[in-house]
Amino acid sequence: MPEEDYLESAEAAIEAVEEEEEEAQEQGVGPTPWVHWASLSTMVMALFSAAGGLLAGVTANEALIERQEELHQLMEVNRDVLETELLRTHLTIFESMGRLPPPPMIERLQSLERTSNQDSEKVLIELESSEATLEAHEIFAVATTLLSVAISLTGMSVIARRRGIWLSSLVIASAGALLLVYGLSELA
Repeated sequence: MPEEDYLESAEAAIEAVEEEEEEAQEQGVGPTPWVHWASLSTMVMALFSAAGGLLAGVTANEALIERQEELHQLMEVNRDVLETELLRTHLTIFESMGRLPPPPMIERLQSLERTSNQDSEKVLIELESSEATLEAHEIFAVATTLLSVAISLTGMSVIARRRGIWLSSLVIASAGALLLVYGLSELA
């Protein structure tokens, strides 16, 4: 699952930080001060990444279920439209023969016309809802990917001993966290 990949990259970055500290201790040199902050930021990024992965999965499932419900309702609407057209054809045949159609047939046609309009409106409303859920899913997926990239960059910065890479990972992680918050606001 994608969530496992994100957690594995976070674990790899944390291991890189720990290895850096062990090497520094073996050489008798203390780790650079920013390495501690890098390890802390990696843990926070991993937390946000896990939350984003979870939310991406939940919204994907919701969008799928909503879409299936829409299709079911759309089939019912189409069935009602087909039955309406058949009843109209029967009415036309009765009228062309100069006969009055049976009252139950007229009542059924009127009932179908009313329910078809109401059901069509419901399907449109649910379509908008499922599109919003799918958009939130996409936002969570991008946020989780950005956080995963930031985690990997943090690990690379510790290994390469480049503080600038870590700072760039913080910018990317901030963008991922903001997207995560934005996705949550879209769901509300």
